[in-house]
Amino acid sequence: MSPGKRWGYILSSIVLISGLFLLFIPLDVQGLGRSLAALWNLGHLLFFFCLTWMLLPRIKWKGIQAPAGVGIGLAMVCGLVLGGLIEFLQHGIDGRSAGVGDIYLDITGAMLASVWTEWRPGMTLFPYAATLRVVSIMVAAPLFFPLLAALADEWRARRDFPVLVDSTSCMALSRFSDQKNLQWLGDSIRIDFTTTRYSGFGLRFFPRGWTGYARLEMSLSNPSDRTITLTCRIHDRSHNQAYEDRFNAMYAIVPGENTIVMNLAEVSALPTGRLMDMTNIAGIGCFTTSLERPVALLLHRIGLAANPVRP
Repeated sequence: MSPGKRWGYILSSIVLISGLFLLFIPLDVQGLGRSLAALWNLGHLLFFFCLTWMLLPRIKWKGIQAPAGVGIGLAMVCGLVLGGLIEFLQHGIDGRSAGVGDIYLDITGAMLASVWTEWRPGMTLFPYAATLRVVSIMVAAPLFFPLLAALADEWRARRDFPVLVDSTSCMALSRFSDQKNLQWLGDSIRIDFTTTRYSGFGLRFFPRGWTGYARLEMSLSNPSDRTITLTCRIHDRSHNQAYEDRFNAMYAIVPGENTIVMNLAEVSALPTGRLMDMTNIAGIGCFTTSLERPVALLLHRIGLAANPVRP
């Protein structure tokens, strides 16, 4: 065995042993942040690539290495069956959930490994190995786009801080936990509120440390002819999901331009007596309650300011 292949087996073994542990630990993956969550998801691809790459050369057919076609078929079955089993087992683990996207990554990782396996010369697919490997890279490349996009927007968020949302960038939408009712308009973000009991938006991805800032400002406009009552909430990482363990306040959004100002000294003093951890803010949300008819608001900017709130 060549030194390169030996190191390949060593590194693959480390990946597999680590993966068997990491796949089944209780963990809120999304709580890691966008880039780490995207990198974590790619672990499915890497795990099944290493597993299949190590197993395929050991599969024999009449005493010799199995044909490439058989190996590729087995790789697909491995990704589908074993990947499905892993998702089934994860379903009962706190913070983990089954997902078709993960199975797709499992199958893709296994299929990529089958293309990069060293097949015997003379096999039907052997002359096309180089072409298949180029195609495999082209197929796998888009899977890394979410990670690259997350890294790019996290860099932008750090650069623009203390601005948390600048609606002039379409990338701002990726900072919200649910984008179904959001639409980027170029100079603002349209937010559609429905007649359900609670309808709104949640800002999840932003710089967490707010120490040294006095207030949070949210600029938005109401194009309708009626005043809308908007409830806003802020919570930190230590939030226990209780209503009293987060900041809650109601604001009247009148027709035209509006600026919501939240005093961070008031935000940090929770009704429970606990002080909110201003170095680790986890989320901002605003919602309406049981509207008579749907309404839309336009969000322009969310940002922090250091100077004190005016009386």
